[in-house]
Formats: sequence, C-alpha cells, structure tokens
Amino acid sequence: MFDATVLLRLRPDNPTEHPALQWSFKGAAASSEEPKFITLDRFRVFRDDGLMVTRSPLRNAAFAETILTSGMRLYESSRMPPSAVPSCAESTGGRAFTYPVPAIDGKGHRARKVPVGIHAFRRLQAYQQLERLPALERKSISSSSDPLWINQSGGIMGIGGWEKVFENASERSGVKVTPHTLRHTFAVYMLCALLRRHHDSMKIKDNVRRLTEGGRSDVYATIFGDPLRALQRLLGHKHYETTFIYLDVLSADDFVIDEALRIFEDTLGSEEDYLDLIR
Repeated sequence: MFDATVLLRLRPDNPTEHPALQWSFKGAAASSEEPKFITLDRFRVFRDDGLMVTRSPLRNAAFAETILTSGMRLYESSRMPPSAVPSCAESTGGRAFTYPVPAIDGKGHRARKVPVGIHAFRRLQAYQQLERLPALERKSISSSSDPLWINQSGGIMGIGGWEKVFENASERSGVKVTPHTLRHTFAVYMLCALLRRHHDSMKIKDNVRRLTEGGRSDVYATIFGDPLRALQRLLGHKHYETTFIYLDVLSADDFVIDEALRIFEDTLGSEEDYLDLIR
C-alpha cells in the first residue's frame, strides 16, 4: 500500500522501510534480500540488458512480461501449456486473453482466471514463432505438445532454470529482480490504477447516493463490486485480508482491470512509466 502511495507521489517514502520498524515486518513470509517492487523503467533495464542478452531472449522476455502483466506465481506461469495462448487477442489493448490457472497448479489447489496483457501476448507470439517452433522442429518434437517454455534441449524449463535466468539477468543488468518481484509489481501498479479510478468514480458514487436519497448505499457496491475480492482472485490469495497489503479502494470490475492492464502496454515500450498514472 505504501509503495503505491510513493508511486502516486502522495508521500516521499515508505515508512515501513525505516530501520526502527523492520523488526515488526520480519517473519516466515518476509525476505530481507528480495526487492519488493520495481518501476517499469527499471524493469525495462532488467529486460533489455539482462533477460534479452542470452541465447533465448524472446522466451525470457515473454515469460517475465507474462508474470508482470498477470500477477501469476512462478510455478503457475511456468506450467502454462501452448494451448493457453490464443492465435489472436481478445482486444487491441488491455487484456489480450484470459488464462484459467488450473487448481492443480494454483497455490492451495485453488483455480482462478487471470488476464494477460497485450504486450505480453505479442511477446508470446514472437517467442513461439521465432524461437520455440524452430527449436522443436530441429529436434523433431511436436509443437502442440507440452511444454510452452522450453530449455536449450527442447525439454521443459523448470523452476530452477527460471530462477537461474533471473539471477544471471540481475547480475548483467544491475537490477535485482525475481519472479516474485514482478508479481508484487503487478499488484502495486494495479493498485495505483484502481486508486486513480476510484478518485474518478467519486462523482458517480455521489450521484447514486443522490438518486437513492441516501437510503440505499449498498447500490454503489452492487454496481461496482468489491475490488479487494477482485484482486484476491487475480493474485490467488487464500485469505481476503492478505490483499490489504496491495489494495484499499472501493470499486473494480473487469473493465477497470482491463484499463489497468493498459499501464503495461503504454509504458513498457516508452521512456515514461508511472508518471502517466498521476497526470
């Protein structure tokens, strides 16, 4: 939450990073080594100077941007089958397609649907056409069979392999990033978009209240839904309260989520990233 307020320039720093408070944030789920969040500008450096300076640049970039624009976990994204990627996108912006994470792959065996952004979709297409298919043809392996993500031998790219890819890319680029960093970054940017959307929707909220003479405040919730539940579903959290660290706004739906995904589309290929969020 505080990462998002810094991103939106509502405060200059994250107070939870103060040394005097670090003791209260340490625990089994905390990591003192892993960065919590990176800007999209830093991600581009990591991608261009780290991930793409390899023998499989399209694969690495596609995998990273899939996590970044969907919020999937490392294991979930690594298990995507080739059939998950459609031949054409659902739209020209925002959400390119929806991937149903199966229960067997989700944490706690919980299935959910996640949106994948258009920029990641284009990367996936390029990877499949220019790297994956030629590699499988050279090894006489069926292109329709699993896996989607292959290593240099044509076999499945395992968790350890991806961790090594990110570790090496971090060293080359000078920007430390793990797959979980990208998942957290997705959540923070989604939060920023929803905060801005919430600000814009306040007038609508007031109009609804006036139309109902203040006697049916539940109408607003009925129309706009619960964004905390939406983010909980997107991230696959078991507990509703876990999502509080990312989001504390009043309204979200598929349209808002699609709009939020446009952040990645608009900024991954430009010099400016999060500045557009506060304009």
